[in-house]
Amino acid sequence: MKRFGRISFVAFEGETPEHLGLEQLPASIEVAEVIRDAFAPFSIDGALKLITDIRQLDKSRSDDLHLVYLYGHSWLGPFGPEVAVQIDGSTKILQADELLECLVGGSGTDQMVLVFDCCHAEGFDKFIIDLPHPPLLCVYGAGKEENAIALPGDRTSRLSLSLAAALSSRARSVDLTSVISTAADRIDVDGVLSGQTVSYRMYGAAIRLQRGQYVSRRRRERTVSLIRSILIGTGALAALILAIAVWFYWSHALIEIDLADLNSIANDVRIVSSEEDPVNNASKVFVDQAGINSRARLWVPAGNIILRIKANYIDSKERAIAFHLKLQPGFQPLPKLLNLLLPPAAEVEARPGMAYV
Repeated sequence: MKRFGRISFVAFEGETPEHLGLEQLPASIEVAEVIRDAFAPFSIDGALKLITDIRQLDKSRSDDLHLVYLYGHSWLGPFGPEVAVQIDGSTKILQADELLECLVGGSGTDQMVLVFDCCHAEGFDKFIIDLPHPPLLCVYGAGKEENAIALPGDRTSRLSLSLAAALSSRARSVDLTSVISTAADRIDVDGVLSGQTVSYRMYGAAIRLQRGQYVSRRRRERTVSLIRSILIGTGALAALILAIAVWFYWSHALIEIDLADLNSIANDVRIVSSEEDPVNNASKVFVDQAGINSRARLWVPAGNIILRIKANYIDSKERAIAFHLKLQPGFQPLPKLLNLLLPPAAEVEARPGMAYV
């Protein structure tokens, strides 16, 4: 059984030609993290190398498997698929044979698993066949005429998600081609976004991956760290919420208003409360709510407060009803609860033009 000695994530980070009008893909780092977490249990050290300059790829010979995951835009040119890569800080458009020369040139490919997560991925296959030393396994994430789907909302590609799901079992070992077939089936049954076919070409015996022992410790350490962070964060959040609640109670008062039967002589009754600033000749409204029921309750800040009862009276006459309150912050419960009572509706109706303050 095998394990991956190296996991290389090669991102096509070059600028694509503007006339192609290609849409923005999820960030390479997001997809790389999905691949790392999916394949780490079957690797020697769980490390992934993110490569943005294609010349940084280590193609040296090894007895362990080398996963090379390619991700980014690809389009069909006159002679097959083309990609835009970064080389020495500049964009270079590579045709399929030029890309493969950068990836698998030399003889260190007999342990390489090459995954194409890009549009028209299967178009690279005819160039793979012509290689003197082809990779052990090539996985194509889309047909020759198909686009590979990577939704920004998912923050990753469909192929990476499907591979991660296929590798998520607790089995001690897995057959890699079976994993690929499972991932292909997962994509194929997607009834919402169809049209992405996963295929592969293999040179050599079946690849059976062995789950490493270190992973359980690594996952446990990560889980302990996560739980500790959650507990610390929860405690800090609880303390913050408590502090806000204490401050709110200290700086506010609860007002309960009895509207009596005002709704019987008026429509559109509203409670409007404002904080007054006589020094700056300013007034700030902080409550404007409907007085639907006979009673209403609201929190108001401790300060210079005017609470007005506005309404459209049935007799079309104007009336002004207001309460001027000067409230002080504090923790004493009695000053925190005020009960206000409006005059009876009959008295209000009998006094058009009245001002009740």
